[in-house]
Amino acid sequence: MSQINYDAMSNAELKQYFLKHRGNQAAFQAYAR
Repeated sequence: MSQINYDAMSNAELKQYFLKHRGNQAAFQAYAR
């Protein structure tokens, strides 16, 4: 599995990624910051 650089994503990109991967706690944490 490749590492995702959440810091490089915009808020809109993070939101879309998280909506597609709702179980991904790391994506949620990055979005919630």
